[in-house]
Amino acid sequence: MRILLATSDSGDRCILTEVLQQGKYEVLHCYNSDEVWEAIRSSSFAAILIDPEFNHEAIKTALAVQNDPAVGDTPIMFLLPARPEMPAFLARFRTSTTGVLTRPYGRGEVLALLNRIAATN
Repeated sequence: MRILLATSDSGDRCILTEVLQQGKYEVLHCYNSDEVWEAIRSSSFAAILIDPEFNHEAIKTALAVQNDPAVGDTPIMFLLPARPEMPAFLARFRTSTTGVLTRPYGRGEVLALLNRIAATN
C-alpha cells in the first residue's frame, strides 16, 4: 500500500519512512503543496500523512485535500507536536477520516494506526 508523506522536516521524513517501509508500505515524499496536489491527482494512497507546519500553505492544502473528490475517503493523518492548541486545530477537519500522530513517533503507534486504517478501508 502507498502512503503519501508530506513534510519538510528531514528528521520526521527519515524516521517515518523507515517505519513505514518496515511495515511494508511504499512511501511517496512531497515537499510542498504543489507536489501534494500533483500526487493525489495522479495516484491513490492508503493514507496521507501531512505536517501542517511543512510550509505556509500546508493548512490550506490539508483543508482542500480533504474536500477533493480525487481523495475521497482517503484517511488524512496529521503529524503534530503535542501542544495545547492542537484540539482546536483538529476541529477544522473531518473526524471520520482524520487522525493524529504526535511527536515523538513510535514505530508501534505509526504501524498500529495505519493497520487500523487498512482494516477499515
